Amino acid sequence: LTGGEYMIGIPGTIGGAIRMNAGALGQETAEVVRSVNLFNLQTGEVETWLPEQLGFSYRKSSIDPQRHIILSAELEFQPGDAAKISEMMEQSVAFRKTHHPKEPNGGSVFKNPSKDMPAGRLMEELGAKGVWREGGVMISPLHGNFIVNVDNGTSTDVLKLMLRMKRAIQEHYGLDAHPENLFLGDATEEEIALWRELTGSH
Repeated sequence: LTGGEYMIGIPGTIGGAIRMNAGALGQETAEVVRSVNLFNLQTGEVETWLPEQLGFSYRKSSIDPQRHIILSAELEFQPGDAAKISEMMEQSVAFRKTHHPKEPNGGSVFKNPSKDMPAGRLMEELGAKGVWREGGVMISPLHGNFIVNVDNGTSTDVLKLMLRMKRAIQEHYGLDAHPENLFLGDATEEEIALWRELTGSH
């Protein structure tokens, strides 16, 4: 069944993929989602949302994790040639092995500011790959939009490096970079301040 060959190897869950509209190499989760069953934490009821309610966009949906929990989803794939699909999956895995870092990391740091200017390429142009570092984390030498943990780095280290990246993209290119990942769990006052500047939240 065709519809997600290039997303092989992306870590996570179906719920997370739907919430963030996970994608890779031109494919997105939104393409195959037909309905989602959600538990409403405020009303205690189960709701079924259709694609028009899910509001999919680039790495985003209208699902609020503070209000809803994804219980299940109906996905629709298209019949395809098994050999061709297998070849596409193998190509995707090979691409990740050669273009993505193997060190501990949280995946892509920023959404691409534009299709023509991927965040990784901007970091490479700024000479940040394998050079910029905060505490125990650094920008991967392999991909400019990945932060890797090389020496017992902390969440504070990651946020500081992300903010340095965001400010550089704004200063040199006039573009606003939005985090692709989310900050979860307990946070220090410093981390809260860093995250607010990264996301423009208050």
